[in-house]
Amino acid sequence: MLAAALLGLAAGRLAAQDSLAVTPIGNGTDWVRPDAGMELQLTRPLGVGEGRLAVFVGHIDLSALFVPLGDRLVYRASGMPLPTGKSELLVYLVSPAGEWRELSRSPLQVLTGGGFQEVQVAPKLTVSNKGQVAVGPGGGATPDRAHYQDFTFNTGVQTLHAGAGWALRSQSNFVGVSNRAEALRFAERQNRAPRLDLSDYLVTLERGGAALSLGHVSYGNSRHLVNGVSSRGVTGMIRLGPADLSLAAMNGTSVVGWSNPLGLSRASHRITSGTLGFEVSPSRPGLIRIETSLLDGSLLPQAGYTQGVVNDAETSTGIGVRISAADPTQRVRFEAGFTRSRFVNPQDTALEQGASLVPVRSTSRNARYLDASVELLRDLKLSPTLPFTLSANVRHERVDPLFRSVAASSQADLQQNGLGLNGTLGQLAVQATIGRSQDNLAGLATILKTKTRATGLNLALPSGFVIGSVSPWYPVLTYALTRLHQFGTGVPVSSDFAETHVPDQISTNHGIGATWQGRLWRAGYQLGRSFQDNRQVGREAADFGNLTHNLAVGVTPVPSLDLALDLGFERADNKEVDQQNLVHRIGGSLDWRFTKSATLATSLSATRTRDDPRTLELRSSELRIELSQRVQLIRFSTSRMAGQLFLRYARQTSRQINLDVAGAPIQRWNVNSGIALTVF
Repeated sequence: MLAAALLGLAAGRLAAQDSLAVTPIGNGTDWVRPDAGMELQLTRPLGVGEGRLAVFVGHIDLSALFVPLGDRLVYRASGMPLPTGKSELLVYLVSPAGEWRELSRSPLQVLTGGGFQEVQVAPKLTVSNKGQVAVGPGGGATPDRAHYQDFTFNTGVQTLHAGAGWALRSQSNFVGVSNRAEALRFAERQNRAPRLDLSDYLVTLERGGAALSLGHVSYGNSRHLVNGVSSRGVTGMIRLGPADLSLAAMNGTSVVGWSNPLGLSRASHRITSGTLGFEVSPSRPGLIRIETSLLDGSLLPQAGYTQGVVNDAETSTGIGVRISAADPTQRVRFEAGFTRSRFVNPQDTALEQGASLVPVRSTSRNARYLDASVELLRDLKLSPTLPFTLSANVRHERVDPLFRSVAASSQADLQQNGLGLNGTLGQLAVQATIGRSQDNLAGLATILKTKTRATGLNLALPSGFVIGSVSPWYPVLTYALTRLHQFGTGVPVSSDFAETHVPDQISTNHGIGATWQGRLWRAGYQLGRSFQDNRQVGREAADFGNLTHNLAVGVTPVPSLDLALDLGFERADNKEVDQQNLVHRIGGSLDWRFTKSATLATSLSATRTRDDPRTLELRSSELRIELSQRVQLIRFSTSRMAGQLFLRYARQTSRQINLDVAGAPIQRWNVNSGIALTVF
């Protein structure tokens, strides 16, 4: 009886111990402050001799900060705030014998000190150097720059601050140079260009279905009205059920630097646009979508910081409609658009220079396009190993004469039509295209009308597929054909044109290729044949032909060593003067990674060019040797300062022979050094 009682008592204690469970008080999906307290509810107090409770937040042991109060564990964050971010709260029972048993696992979400759910800050800094330490005669450097060491600094930061249903993102990039001629705005401001300048920045606020961005933004999906314009400005977007509305105001040209921070300082040099989109079937986005865009743009005669052109003042307003559709299987896709734009060159006193010019009249013109594709056959099994696919696409585009939009790049007075077929039969791939275009759409009798007829064919076939075997000795064969016929129609009236001035030319290009790929080797051969048939009246003999052969062989005997050799031959025939030009070329390269972080790269080429009947010959060679070394420096937190150093020697030689009389050889060489160091 006593033994039975003891066994029952032990079993009861065991059952009581097994029934111990822990539950956090509160909803684990809620975000809490880092200084907030926490309580864990126990199903019963911890018994004597059961051991202790261990509490972890992620990998951090907070057991010592939890105080047992009866059937609860209470945590006060005054001594140590909770770790921020998303993690797990884990509770273990540790027996006196050191055995661990998990009692509870629940999510824990802790706000940052500023009240954000997530904060990310990612700075970056890259320092690069390029220099010339030695130069030979005719090395191409001006005397004051024969020896130099230039430094460039690229720095920036990306940030993310997220809260309940919203996020604020930012990024900025800055460029600093030691050589002022390489400053971002040197072309614009010359010696007044700052050496450290703002390259770009972008700040975006997102909440629900709305977003607001300012800085360097891109906008526009209307091909002929406003299409992918990138500049400094402001964009916004909001979703309203099946509809969405986007707005943009941007500087007229690309801008960098500290001035004009929003890009909207001058109304006369600004592009404003808006687009209203509508999904016909909201449950299936992309099934049918309709967009309507408006544009009001004005440009001053200012070039962007990357341009070196003289511009004219321009203004344009317009409306564009775009429709896109696709069936749920994506076998049929369709996109079409129509744009009407009103364009004018306003009066520009700087351009007129005091002269009396006839004002340009504003014009309203149209543009339209259509792109459609259909997958006619999809994986049709002609045999278990022979699937057949076939798709077709058609395209049409017409841009009226004098059409212009300041926010899209379109060639006016041009109509283009095209048809394409793409098919695969097993591993055989075929692509065929037909294109037709013409200008002078208004049919003006005083302007030459030209037409273009283009045809293309591309084939690719692994020969092993035909043979029915897989081997690196069976090459992949390719063939490409392009035929282009460009011609004028008629002679413009009341002009200086004669029939001999009307162009008529057919260009035909054939390309045949074969490539082999082994485990340690590779090879390729390309044959090209082109012929330019001039059919212009009076110039029927002005024809040109080209023949090219190229052979390339490479071998990788070990992973750290790569060797390559290429041979080339080209013959150009000028039928009109009965002359041939011949070019022979041989080249080789070696890439040797002799340590895990060091590489030696060498290339050598020699070219011989001569004509027939050998009145002129030119021989040239080029040698390039580069030694590069990767370096790992100081570790910062989770990243390590890494860099790449190089030392390069380059030499070019040339020699010209006229009528068997050799000129003096010309040799140029230089030694350059550089480093690219990523700090973080």
